[in-house]
Amino acid sequence: MDDADLIAGYVQHATALQRGVKDGNQFSWDLDSLVSNDPDRAWRLICEIIRQITDDAALAYAAAGPLEDLLKRHPAFIDRVEDLARRDARFRHALSGVWVDGEVGERLNTLLGDEPRL
Repeated sequence: MDDADLIAGYVQHATALQRGVKDGNQFSWDLDSLVSNDPDRAWRLICEIIRQITDDAALAYAAAGPLEDLLKRHPAFIDRVEDLARRDARFRHALSGVWVDGEVGERLNTLLGDEPRL
């Protein structure tokens, strides 16, 4: 599956789930596999998915799913995450739906401060 299809499919999947429509989760599994096996590609896809999602509930689903998983499995991505969050308000908003422990969690809490969470 190419990147554009995976992005479109995941956005559609996340949006449908938030409306209570079960459409299968092929795209979640595909993205989950990339998070584990090709985190650089997953990072690019996650950023684009977040850019394209317009609904906060779907955004929270993407944040608590692939973005959170990326940070849990590959904590070194926190530097990229912090950099993008400082420049991109939409990404920063999505980041408020991520919950991780340890140093990564502390850095996220510092970055987000008192901002409301998704």
